[in-house]
Amino acid sequence: MWQLVIIGVVVIAAVMSYNSLVRLRESGDAAWADIDVQLKRRYDLIPNIVETVKSYASHERETLESVVAARSGATRDATRLRIPSVVGRGIRHRPQR
Repeated sequence: MWQLVIIGVVVIAAVMSYNSLVRLRESGDAAWADIDVQLKRRYDLIPNIVETVKSYASHERETLESVVAARSGATRDATRLRIPSVVGRGIRHRPQR
């Protein structure tokens, strides 16, 4: 009689362990499926990001060119302003006769 009880307990434990392992496997498969979905979504967004960067790159290039042109113009103007001030200082500090 005790042998049947022990065999019954072992069978029940084995079935419960098997069911637990199956549940864990299914949970792992579901987690990997979620990861695959997120990776596919991320992969599908890459062309949109590339197009956005291309449009901003042309805008940034135009902005940089205008800033460089303005800066070179300002440098030219500052050089023009400095020359008369140097000449003016030379005239002011001229020795008196």
